[in-house]
Amino acid sequence: MPKEAAIWLAIRLKALAYPVRLQLLEHLLYQPAREDSTCNLAPLVKLSEPTVSHPPGVA
Repeated sequence: MPKEAAIWLAIRLKALAYPVRLQLLEHLLYQPAREDSTCNLAPLVKLSEPTVSHPPGVA
């Protein structure tokens, strides 16, 4: 794999490294429009709405 492709993939995989993000992603995949509101997502992961709408950055 070329270095540029490896960096691209690593950045995307790092974004999924948070368990909460994986839980939210799984939930959204089962939604007909692949979307849901923060008020529905927050209780699923037992976090506040602001925390869900502004998750920690990936740096």
